[in-house]
Amino acid sequence: MKEEAVMRIGFIGVGKIGEPIIHNLLTKGFDVTVHDIVRARANRVIDKGALWADTPAAVAVEANAVVTSLPGPSEVKEVVEGPKGITSSIRGETVWIDMSTTDRHQTQR
Repeated sequence: MKEEAVMRIGFIGVGKIGEPIIHNLLTKGFDVTVHDIVRARANRVIDKGALWADTPAAVAVEANAVVTSLPGPSEVKEVVEGPKGITSSIRGETVWIDMSTTDRHQTQR
């Protein structure tokens, strides 16, 4: 019998919104790699089975989908386009889902 591949989710932003979503993903059996500017915010989801990545780029390397849940447009820009941002490592078939508090101009850009 063929074994099903596990979807790998990268999640950046382990705050009030991110943490419960990550918890649910882990409960449903997804492999989740996380990053936050403050590592301590990720401790509870790491204790539940999430893996830590030191940079946003490291989150995206093996992910099938990358989710960002960030407080504003400047944080999104840094996480996506910064020197260690996801665009430096994301693969062409990887989906980026942005759930950040941002504006339509940032999304269009």
